[in-house]
Amino acid sequence: MQQALDQQKKHNTQKQYIGDLVWVFSFQVAFQIIFTGLLYFNSLLDAITTVQYINTSCYFLIALLSFRSLKYTIANRPLVILFMSEFLYLIISSTVLLFAGSGETPEGFAYNLFVWLYRGNTLVTASIMLLITAYLFFFSISPRKNEAKKHFTLASIIVLGIILLSYSNVNIFANYWDLGPKFYEESRDLILVNTKYVYLINLSFLLFIWFTYNQGHYILSEYLPALISIHTLMITNEIYQLHNNLNLIDNYIPALYFNTIVNFGFISLLMIRLYYLTKPESKKNEHYVLNYDLLKGFVDKPHRSVLEPVLIKLGKQRLYFGSILIFILISVPLLFFGEISFFTRFNIVLMFFFIVGVMVYAIIYTQRKWHDHIGFLIHREKNK
Repeated sequence: MQQALDQQKKHNTQKQYIGDLVWVFSFQVAFQIIFTGLLYFNSLLDAITTVQYINTSCYFLIALLSFRSLKYTIANRPLVILFMSEFLYLIISSTVLLFAGSGETPEGFAYNLFVWLYRGNTLVTASIMLLITAYLFFFSISPRKNEAKKHFTLASIIVLGIILLSYSNVNIFANYWDLGPKFYEESRDLILVNTKYVYLINLSFLLFIWFTYNQGHYILSEYLPALISIHTLMITNEIYQLHNNLNLIDNYIPALYFNTIVNFGFISLLMIRLYYLTKPESKKNEHYVLNYDLLKGFVDKPHRSVLEPVLIKLGKQRLYFGSILIFILISVPLLFFGEISFFTRFNIVLMFFFIVGVMVYAIIYTQRKWHDHIGFLIHREKNK
């Protein structure tokens, strides 16, 4: 009887998950048709590379998966909404810049408008990514379920203060057309330097966030730690790209290939997370995460995630060996094939090594036993 009930629950979960995927991919297909049509009718199909097209499509798919998961999400909803907002903005900004930069070289006000859009996009993107980190920073300090608005307000104030201080010496809306190429280059370098500092501040916050997470001060809903690890990678990659730009190293297209790998990682994790959230037992886990500040040390996590039994069976040695093997298999083609320079390939390999390390770290600590860090609260009976 119990087996039949379990089978029915599993069937219902799969049916619901498939329904969610059909909903997501229906909207994705509609987006592809509209986006491709706009490119075709504006004669921009030759102006956009394949990797740019794929990345823009990935942004929309990530936003859709995040939005669909919200109806099941109980814990960490603001964090999911912030990620969704980030990728919605990336869709809009990349599309606007594509259309604004197409056609003949703009002059006068049109030239200034394009520069304002491009530099404003740099500033806004850095702000949104810092807002996600700042919100998580305040959550890591006080992980109570009723303080989401407070965390968001404090995060917004911090981000506003950092942005105003960082760009106080930059006139983003200057008349670049009249002031000439020299002023354009000097202001560009100044914006790049200040943006690099913003991302370094962001990375500093993330180091604290990971440290408190490692200490067991707070937990996140399943698979969100892995998404945060990719977010950390994105921040590190931005610092790397800004450093290249400041040293006149043009690797825009190679960076897009790396972004594609990151976006595929986001999509995979969000699809796994969506399946997890459709399961009936996920509600107990979500409420456990929501009330972890009160329950830690007294109540164990109700259900294991999909990865936990797999990781336990694999063991740390096999997990590390498998990660190194995959790293080598991917690194060899990156280093020796293609038209990318060896320097760029080598740096991509280093960045990939970082993502493997961070994701393995996130997975291991996500699946740790809850009482490992608060064992002093659990009183065990002494053997008589």
